[in-house]
This record gives sequence, structure tokens and C-alpha cells, in this order.
Amino acid sequence: MTQQELSELRIELLTLRKTVEKALGKVEEFISAPPARNLRRKKQEDIISDIRIRAITGKYKYTSKKEK
Repeated sequence: MTQQELSELRIELLTLRKTVEKALGKVEEFISAPPARNLRRKKQEDIISDIRIRAITGKYKYTSKKEK
């Protein structure tokens, strides 16, 4: 691998890291919200698990409503 390729991979990795951190932050915010959302604890755990799997496999891209 050339230095340029390594640099590009590093940038992609940092971008992915920020994306995952943002997504997990939103999940934590969602979970700590008042129970008015009517979700059972089990369903919340399923949502977290699904988002982590998508983030790890690269099949999840977080976009906030502000970015759209």
C-alpha cells in the first residue's frame, strides 16, 4: 500500500468512527427519553443491537434531519 492509500483509509476510518459515535449518541438519547415513546426495554435493546451491527458492517449511515 502506498502512503496515499493509507492516508485515504485513515480518513475513511475517522469518518466511520464519527458516524458511529453520532449514531450511538442518538440511540442513548432515545433510550434516556421519557417512557412516552411506549417502547418496551427489550425492543430498545434490539434497536441498539441492530444499529451496532449495521455500524460495524458499514451498512448504516447516520443522517440527521438537519443534514437532509
